[in-house]
Amino acid sequence: MALADIVNEYVDANKPWELAKQEGQDERLHEVCSELINAFTMLTAYLAPILPKVAENAAKFLNLEAITWANTRETLGEHAINKYEHLMQRVEQKQVDDLIEANKQSIAAAAAPAAEESQYEKVAEQASFDDFMKIDMRVAKVLNCEAVEGSTNF
Repeated sequence: MALADIVNEYVDANKPWELAKQEGQDERLHEVCSELINAFTMLTAYLAPILPKVAENAAKFLNLEAITWANTRETLGEHAINKYEHLMQRVEQKQVDDLIEANKQSIAAAAAPAAEESQYEKVAEQASFDDFMKIDMRVAKVLNCEAVEGSTNF
């Protein structure tokens, strides 16, 4: 998020929409937009694992095969990009509120079975957080595994 904040500050400081309206600012506008496209590529690489379709569409827009960490190390320079198309639609708070309201009944219905008594007998009471923190948990790596003669294989 820190990089996104820096990019937002850069946009606010350079105001490319104003540069586009000013005579003789074409070169500066090109510099600002190039910096922003390079930052966009970096931010997209960060988001690619959780928004793969957006990253794929961004790569198409940028005329790249894919956005990878390797190609974020180089600036796009004179690289030609495609015509801009919206990659995502902004979600307004009212849309989120309406969606939650529409799903309240299904959420309540899904929560109801959890309230029913379990058919299984409790083995033990739930441990408190403090008791849980006292547990010495260890992790091991299995180096070798083989069947033991006479054992039951599952």
